[in-house]
Amino acid sequence: MLEFFDSSAKLVGHSGSILLPDDDEITRKLAMLFEGQCEGLGPTQAARKFGYTKQRYFQLLERFELLELSQEILNPAPDQAPLVLADSEHYTTELLDHVHLETPFELLVPMPPQNSPKLQDQARSSERFNRRWAGYATAKEPFRLKQSRCSEPYYRFVQRNGERPEDYYFKSFLATVDRDEVQDLTVHYPQRWHIEEFFKFNQALGWHRAGTLNLNIRYGQMTMALVAQAAIHQMRQRLGQPFSQWDASHLARELFGALEGDVRVKDDTIQVTYYNAPHRDRLRQQYENLPDKLQQEGIEPTLPWLYDFKLDFRFR
Repeated sequence: MLEFFDSSAKLVGHSGSILLPDDDEITRKLAMLFEGQCEGLGPTQAARKFGYTKQRYFQLLERFELLELSQEILNPAPDQAPLVLADSEHYTTELLDHVHLETPFELLVPMPPQNSPKLQDQARSSERFNRRWAGYATAKEPFRLKQSRCSEPYYRFVQRNGERPEDYYFKSFLATVDRDEVQDLTVHYPQRWHIEEFFKFNQALGWHRAGTLNLNIRYGQMTMALVAQAAIHQMRQRLGQPFSQWDASHLARELFGALEGDVRVKDDTIQVTYYNAPHRDRLRQQYENLPDKLQQEGIEPTLPWLYDFKLDFRFR
């Protein structure tokens, strides 16, 4: 059994020890997680021992657990590595090494400004860039991170915006493998804004606060929020404008919160009747005679988790 980081900042084992540099944050973070999760020290004491907060401990832990969970769900083929798009706060050597060396994923993350090429240097070496279209050019080059465990270099993608040298501005990204930088920077990375739109429209479903650090409770909360989001998304699509532009809070205030009714069972159908519902005509058009509508769309109208009953709605 190993004991990490005694008072002399060493890795201590049964047969000896290894002195670690004072600035070796990677090993320190991994040692904290190891002692907290595997040695029985627990999150609070492990974080205190290594000089981190408990919140930071769980942030580091969730990074690795989320990737492991995604790997179990996607089970990607060896030649079809999914691309993970991250924010600049995830630009850390330990995460880049972990993704590249220990997972089937590839990672693309913005580089902090201090690691981006200086504007004047780029202006003088414009031949490094490939002009893609008016006002946009890209460059790609190998890049090595200090203290990285990876023997091969990563790749820095640089995009240059502006048509004249005096108007140039740059943004750099780091990829764990050699990829098509134009496709990644102009198509793939902008797609992550869909995640921002998701939280903008649905944060009131429970995404705007954690409530607890218990991961099992968090997973359950996120599962229920995703189920609710899927149902609301289908409803927005069916009802169209203006409902498709309403966020979850607006829907709750203007629609769900104003619904009153009763529930009855008739033969093999559960009938939900709403009285004085807002936007009644639009709702009636989409949800009355729901079993027949579902059959016309090729969807089985019975609910297996509800003893194979059908569900129908009435608006009075």
